[in-house]
Amino acid sequence: MVNGASEVGPIGARMPRPDGLGPHHLMIVQIVIVAAALVILWWMLRSHYKKSSFNKSDTPLDILNKRYAAGELTKEEYERLKKDIGA
Repeated sequence: MVNGASEVGPIGARMPRPDGLGPHHLMIVQIVIVAAALVILWWMLRSHYKKSSFNKSDTPLDILNKRYAAGELTKEEYERLKKDIGA
């Protein structure tokens, strides 16, 4: 090999580089990086815009009951908050 040029095989075809990297290696790496970035962006947007389990028509008592039923509140917290909202 002279001056970094690739070697030419017996039929005139280019021989593979000794480090194993083909001419499209960089393009494949770039495609993988862009695809990974798009997947991460999709995941972040999906979780950001995921609908809440509460409807706009739910009253504060409805939301409180759903949170208590889901186990997010203890009985003491539930009773205190129920008293706070005046229900």
